[in-house]
Amino acid sequence: MPLLNVRDVQGYLHFDPEECRAAGEALAADYAAADPFPHAVIDDFLDADLLRRIVAQFPSTEGRDYFNRAQERLKYQFHPKSIESALIRNLLAELNSDAFLRFIEGISGIKGLIPDPYYSGAGLHEIHAGGHLSVHADFNIHGRMKVERRLNLLIYLNDDWPEEYGGHLELWDRGMNVARRLRSPVGVNFDGR
Repeated sequence: MPLLNVRDVQGYLHFDPEECRAAGEALAADYAAADPFPHAVIDDFLDADLLRRIVAQFPSTEGRDYFNRAQERLKYQFHPKSIESALIRNLLAELNSDAFLRFIEGISGIKGLIPDPYYSGAGLHEIHAGGHLSVHADFNIHGRMKVERRLNLLIYLNDDWPEEYGGHLELWDRGMNVARRLRSPVGVNFDGR
């Protein structure tokens, strides 16, 4: 059973605000106590069938440019406005909704959060075989909004990921040591700064 239910209301996906708030608050203590910094790893975050529908409608990388530099290789990024799938655009919008902000505020304890309407660095990402995304920290100050970026949400869409593929998510401490290594794919990584 998923942690958060996304309801279909007349063909549109919606989170329930009170369910989101309660789910976030139920995870708050574990989130705050996580090492090396506050974060949560949540399997069964959303309905698996919904996520499989998202994968089936994932944009093609054919003919698209990708990042090809030392830090990130064979990594494609899709901004929501370039995505044709109404289902994917709807889910991305719901992940920026007031209801979902209640989940984020509940789990993190941070009040007054605002979503990023520009999706700076956000949207869908795909790394092809042989590619990588190196150790990095995301930007702290939003370029257009001039506000502090407080949290990231990563939802992994890989079913039955073979161990030999590698691609583990690593959380590093301030001393630049691996503090936690998570087998990929994990359900969701939700981390604070």
